[in-house]
Amino acid sequence: CTIRWLRPGLDCTNQETLATSYTTRFFLRIAVSDATALTGFVGFILSGNPATYPIGLIFTAIGFTIIAPTAANLARDQMRLSLGGCGRNLVADLRRGPSG
Repeated sequence: CTIRWLRPGLDCTNQETLATSYTTRFFLRIAVSDATALTGFVGFILSGNPATYPIGLIFTAIGFTIIAPTAANLARDQMRLSLGGCGRNLVADLRRGPSG
């Protein structure tokens, strides 16, 4: 359920909607990844066990690694867009930004 929620499709209607939908999805994923560090911190405060915070940080680091806008991740998103019939260039549209 959470994975599907974190994988909303990119809206390829025009340059602005594509850049906006990518940015929105990116920051949503950052927030969810940050939540694991916060959960680890709260677990440490409540339990007094110092191991809970680093565990949360590990999951946050993994999340950041998975969602980073690397060349491979951008190429994967571009492939999904192309397979879905979108002829837009994701990287070019992101460089122009939502108001470009």
